[in-house]
Amino acid sequence: IAGEDASQFPMTTITDVKSFVEVDGGIIGEMIGKVIHAASTMKARSQLCGVFVKIGKEEIVMAAADGNRLSMVKRKVENPDGVSMSGIATVKCLTFLQRFSSECSGMLRVGIGESQILFLGERGEVVSQLIEGQYPRYEDVIPKDNEKKVEVKRDELITVVRMASFMTSEGYHVVKFAFKDDRLTLMSKAAEVGEAELEIDASYKGQDFEICFNPEYVLDALKASDSETIVMELKDNSSAALFRTGHEQLSVIMPIEVK
Repeated sequence: IAGEDASQFPMTTITDVKSFVEVDGGIIGEMIGKVIHAASTMKARSQLCGVFVKIGKEEIVMAAADGNRLSMVKRKVENPDGVSMSGIATVKCLTFLQRFSSECSGMLRVGIGESQILFLGERGEVVSQLIEGQYPRYEDVIPKDNEKKVEVKRDELITVVRMASFMTSEGYHVVKFAFKDDRLTLMSKAAEVGEAELEIDASYKGQDFEICFNPEYVLDALKASDSETIVMELKDNSSAALFRTGHEQLSVIMPIEVK
């Protein structure tokens, strides 16, 4: 088998991981896929360049944000010892782990120390340094009082958002969402390209309402969903919108204010 000389790679010393919780590798891979798109690529805020991983008494949480959006997912875990641990894992580590868990099915032992995160499986282990610093309180970003609720079919919404995004430009990547009784209309336009107006059924009762989003943020959230229906919770056209995209899974997206 062709490969590199193992002596050319430094040994990684596992220094501070003391406790572990067992989680199905498939669940870990699934969770990563639901949040990793929201991690920031701006190195000025290094904490947001990773994914926050938190293990509590009964659940594991992953959250990622970039200042304009947040994605979060929770899953139940068996944690008989009540171990609590958390840290910010790098995107590179979790991208590799996602591939590793898909190829090596079975349980993973997950441990988080002061500076490292460790995943142990039957066919190998993945260890990585954590990103230093305190992750922002993602719970504070999740809206609690968005009274306007809209339910739509996921696949229909993906189709119209994608089509509307074609009529945007690099300098004006905006799609308007217009809500009326039981209807959602998406509108977009771009100079020298054209404009689009697309309509789908939506479960909505209330005053006519308009809000604008970056369509790529909406598509990222929808594509990470495995639910047939999406629930949008809205307040006004300048407040964060909450997209409930599955069981214990959500995305928060900041709207674009258009003058």
